[in-house]
Amino acid sequence: MRDEPTGLPDRRRFLLDLERSAETARRIGRPLSCIVTDIDDLRRVNEEHGPAVGDSVVRQFGGILGRIKRSYDTVARLGGDEFGWLLLGVGRDEALRAAERAHRRIAESVFDGPENRSK
Repeated sequence: MRDEPTGLPDRRRFLLDLERSAETARRIGRPLSCIVTDIDDLRRVNEEHGPAVGDSVVRQFGGILGRIKRSYDTVARLGGDEFGWLLLGVGRDEALRAAERAHRRIAESVFDGPENRSK
């Protein structure tokens, strides 16, 4: 239940974690937030630079989300250019701040092609 290119959980694992987290949130009376995001223009990246570069962008994007999440959050690749992030115990306002933090980090990042991955 792992996405091969990113090493993140895949859609199936995400949905299982969502179900488990929703039950936990109900049981303990805490909120659960879900952030879904995608990579703009990934198709164009693939068309203009090739699928190896697109895969590299997907890996790097997933890596950024994986590094900024809390240790008990789930960040998963849902497919193609889509990612999901489960935040147990987090309400709407805090989830919006987390999404904005992720957006800033991604916007500040330089995405290298596959030839630069070892750097």
